[in-house]
Amino acid sequence: MIAISASLTRLLHRLRRVATRSDPGEASFSVEGLTFTDVTALGKSGAQSKAGQLTWRANLEGNPVKISEYPSEGTARLLHVVSADPGLTRYFPRVVIRLGRHVVADWIEGKAVTALDVARDYGMLAEIASIQAQIHAFRVPAELRSTSPSYRMILEARFTKYAGILPLECFGDRVRVSLDAAERRLSPVLSHPDLTPANLIRDAGTGHLMVVDNELIASHRFPHVDLLNTYRALGADDDGDLASRYLAAWRTVGGDPRPLVSEAEAYEALWALRVVGSSLQRGLLAEALPTAEAYLAGRSPAHPLIRGSS
Repeated sequence: MIAISASLTRLLHRLRRVATRSDPGEASFSVEGLTFTDVTALGKSGAQSKAGQLTWRANLEGNPVKISEYPSEGTARLLHVVSADPGLTRYFPRVVIRLGRHVVADWIEGKAVTALDVARDYGMLAEIASIQAQIHAFRVPAELRSTSPSYRMILEARFTKYAGILPLECFGDRVRVSLDAAERRLSPVLSHPDLTPANLIRDAGTGHLMVVDNELIASHRFPHVDLLNTYRALGADDDGDLASRYLAAWRTVGGDPRPLVSEAEAYEALWALRVVGSSLQRGLLAEALPTAEAYLAGRSPAHPLIRGSS
């Protein structure tokens, strides 16, 4: 890793200016012997990703790269280690260099995956399940297990930010009790809670599915939440066929869905926190408050993969 120097600080400042369009003409610069050209902010709203970070496309010495800002330096460091693992390198873009909490990685050219692509293709379901199984099997170095925000921390921070003065203290307390109890029993495992079709690209060069947005990758105690999020992103069907196909693919590659049953209370709490926080973030109080009330009354709609995965 390059040390954070004055010139690197200037680079990051320039990236911010490009992202906010305050200086759109400043699209080429050099730092620490690296020359970035054709720097362009990505995204529709100031280049912000869903996790609130910034991203850019650029050329580094003639090669296309993506520059991503991560929630913390610990998350960026974890991704750097994961992307270099022999079992996972085929699924993650190669990290060219890490600059603090900014990662410069190869730009992946290829076809973006859609939810419809996956829902119609059992083979693609199996590919995603294989990626998830190998992510879960990765042994996170001890020094990295607590350096990145866990998914629970991210969800709690979002909930706290948007709950404001709403009458949701009882909901937050109940969720916290369930998650605290489970965390005392469970061990941290690598997980990618945002492994959704929107973040997958079929690499034009290798034909592999590549995971291209990794701001939420973390070592935490509720790894199977990635199954819940992936299933939701695929689009739930009425008869449960997608859920059964998805779990069949997960079992085929050695995945064990039973923790979704044995830790159902904790996963229901985490899922309720996700749904309520997401609704609050989008200003949908008519969804957030009834969901919180239903959870407190023990009537929250069960995710089809929590109760139906035994």
